Amino acid sequence: NFDSIWTAIYWGIITSFTVGYGDIVPISDIGKIAASLMVIINVILVSVLTAGFSVSFINKLLELKEGEVVMRDLKDHIVICGYNETSEEILKKIMESNIDKEKPVVLLTNYDKKDLGIELSKYILYKKGDFILEKNLLDVGIENASDVIIVGEKLPNLSERDIDARTALAGMLIRTLNPTVKLYIEVLLDEDAEIFKKRIGAREVLIHGQIVGKIMFSSLLNPGATSLVETLLDVETGIQKVKVRELGNYKTFGEIIKIVRKDGYLPIAVERSKKIILNPEDDFEIQESDAIFLIPKGESQ
Repeated sequence: NFDSIWTAIYWGIITSFTVGYGDIVPISDIGKIAASLMVIINVILVSVLTAGFSVSFINKLLELKEGEVVMRDLKDHIVICGYNETSEEILKKIMESNIDKEKPVVLLTNYDKKDLGIELSKYILYKKGDFILEKNLLDVGIENASDVIIVGEKLPNLSERDIDARTALAGMLIRTLNPTVKLYIEVLLDEDAEIFKKRIGAREVLIHGQIVGKIMFSSLLNPGATSLVETLLDVETGIQKVKVRELGNYKTFGEIIKIVRKDGYLPIAVERSKKIILNPEDDFEIQESDAIFLIPKGESQ
């Protein structure tokens, strides 16, 4: 017998989770049977719930390990489609400059994580899948991405033309899903570059191996050019791009030179309508929509 409903609830909880404190004990045979059944049922229930939670947790870990996790809630993130030596270098630079700690970065590739030639930081999300499939692109939140990089991912039995065709298909699909995304594309064949710029609206198109070849040839004619380019491309000490409106109200390139040189910067080029004007004249008229490329002061420059 219980003197109140709260006493009964208290006895039920204590009996179920601690097998009783002994302050309230069953006296009749029916009470003892009820208490025993309550303990047995509770043990089974807790075991089932624990097993269910463990299975769910392990499955989630396996999803993360195998790259099957869905990331549709991401926003303003960077998506790298494909894996090769180019994207490997990009990932290295992202981790070295801590960009992966500032905004989400996702790698979407057909390669298993164990086959990558680089160990990804805990901040970089990995998704295994083909980037020409809409489902996989949606799984990495492509419609909300700020930047997308597509590289020429090499797969068995695919020619360079086939790889560029896959890149084109991915580019068109991504542009459809996210019309405003900044798209950066690597192609393997020179003749495909112009197509990506005009029809897909890629912000930048890199021809695989071309820049490396130009740098090496330049080094033959001008020894030390390779070291110079590497320094200029360094994230911390290399070229920086700044909008003119962030610098102030200036009318000519010469005015900008005088001002920014006081802060240790050297203007080297102007970007206007996606075109680069290298080392313009001092009287070159500046527009508010222009961007300026600067080299910061430093011992390595």
